[in-house]
Amino acid sequence: MEVLLRQRAVLGTARFSHQFGGPLAVRAARTALRTPMPRSVRHAGTAQSSQTAALGVMLGTHVLPTGNLVPSVLAEPKLRAKGFFRRLYLYVQNAWCFGRFRIAGHPLEFKQWRDEAMDVYVSLNKAFAARSKAGIDKYSTMFVQIPLQQRMEGLDKKMKLKWDLVKHISEPKLVSAVAIKLSEKGPIEHVQLVYRIHALQRLIMISPNGTVNKSEKEVVDYIAFFRDVGVTPPVTKVVGSVFETPLDVPLPKRVPSENATIRFMRDCGDIFRKKPAAKTY
Repeated sequence: MEVLLRQRAVLGTARFSHQFGGPLAVRAARTALRTPMPRSVRHAGTAQSSQTAALGVMLGTHVLPTGNLVPSVLAEPKLRAKGFFRRLYLYVQNAWCFGRFRIAGHPLEFKQWRDEAMDVYVSLNKAFAARSKAGIDKYSTMFVQIPLQQRMEGLDKKMKLKWDLVKHISEPKLVSAVAIKLSEKGPIEHVQLVYRIHALQRLIMISPNGTVNKSEKEVVDYIAFFRDVGVTPPVTKVVGSVFETPLDVPLPKRVPSENATIRFMRDCGDIFRKKPAAKTY
């Protein structure tokens, strides 16, 4: 089962190009097969779709910077020019994805995509707070399950947690989309969607003696979802998260190594990881 899951993970990666859907190196399989999986995750995949069980965030996925990550035109004209071309590149990538999806016969149901993605996002966070392995497995793929279950094991077992999304501060926004083929000759039935989620979240911690600690925090997440429309009803799962990419940070190579591909999926799979430091202006 472990080998099968890892072959599926690489299959999705090997058929993806962050530019226009061309194949990546299938050699990534050698790297993926070398790392053992936790026992709980090995058995979690049995009930998941063979298409989605072990996919991660596709290499090359990036988000345009905003706010103080963007310099003024006068201070950094070259970086601002780079930002313009990255915005154009992302626009073309998204348009190409939507076009390929329509040509494949799938309607562009943006509202349904967003609503179902938000339901999955909320359900996954609630499952983590409730320490529900079954919930984590249901709403995410292997690269998310592993770090979440590891973090869950590190929590105080006597402490009860409850998580809620109080409200969306701004409308969830689709910022990146990539159509994916899981086989060279197969149909396009899968898409990776990255949403910007700006929300007020509440965490309630109840200690063993009954003390309640309630905190609310404004959070901006860029969550990547994998949507499979080849099954009925369509399945949406969290595959990881990304951060805004500063303009002075190069994008991944167009033809990455197998090690870089797997490492990117693993890094992005830890959706609660610390945001990396970035230069501000």
